[in-house]
Amino acid sequence: MSMLLTNILYREVINMYEEKGGKVNRSLLIYEKFIRREVVNKKQ
Repeated sequence: MSMLLTNILYREVINMYEEKGGKVNRSLLIYEKFIRREVVNKKQ
């Protein structure tokens, strides 16, 4: 997954959660862990 695509997905997720009342933190942390794992997998 390219970083540009990752950034776009990340923005989409942030926007989605902000629309639901700004309860972002926990979900974003989970998403961030997922993204980091994806990035690590690509480097191996």
